[in-house]
Amino acid sequence: MPRAVDGVTIGLAHNRDLAAVRALIIAGLTQRWGDYRRAANPDLEAFERSYATASVIVAARDGEVVGCGILVAEAPGIARIVRMSVAAGLQRTGIGGGVLRALLERAVRLGYAEVVLETSADWQSAVSFYTRHGFTPIEQRDGDQHFRFDLARMRR
Repeated sequence: MPRAVDGVTIGLAHNRDLAAVRALIIAGLTQRWGDYRRAANPDLEAFERSYATASVIVAARDGEVVGCGILVAEAPGIARIVRMSVAAGLQRTGIGGGVLRALLERAVRLGYAEVVLETSADWQSAVSFYTRHGFTPIEQRDGDQHFRFDLARMRR
């Protein structure tokens, strides 16, 4: 699964990458919200335990983690993408799209039928990103936009 695009390698994370993945996610949250609240992110406070059975995808350049996303089981046949992040100076360079494609390919390999995710409804760049990559908005609830991606499209 590892592949290189413009000097960035995208593939499954190794245990040695997990601290850098967590740090990248926290940096992204701080960039978006202006701070990081530990109490609001218990999964990040117990990162390795929270995502022990997840598929963690990383984008790395020169050995440094510059992008990530996590695929977790949601329900039979359904996976959820959580905690996507790209280093601030490398956003809008294609890294996020590469990580997202790798997550979807992983979901296909694992036999899922669909992938869901959510993001803040008022985070226009994120909403546009997922829509541009083929996710269908399904509902807005509690300030979040929920999306769905039918993986049958990738099996054709």
